[in-house]
Amino acid sequence: MPPTPQQQLAETMEAMFLSHGRTLTDPQTADAFSVTLGAVLLMLDGARAEGVVGEEAHETLRGMIAGMADSPMLL
Repeated sequence: MPPTPQQQLAETMEAMFLSHGRTLTDPQTADAFSVTLGAVLLMLDGARAEGVVGEEAHETLRGMIAGMADSPMLL
């Protein structure tokens, strides 16, 4: 069975981390990844509140980031 888009994204994220000598299967690295994405979501919410991005773009980007956040669990 071919990998799902979510699994492909997780593999891409993992490859990025591996290229820096890290892995999302390490609990500390996965936690740092989660904290970082939380900060990104905070910035995105602020951008929406300030009218920098519209509601539709905000929801799309939030969904994409949520997909990234699931990466450690899919590896």
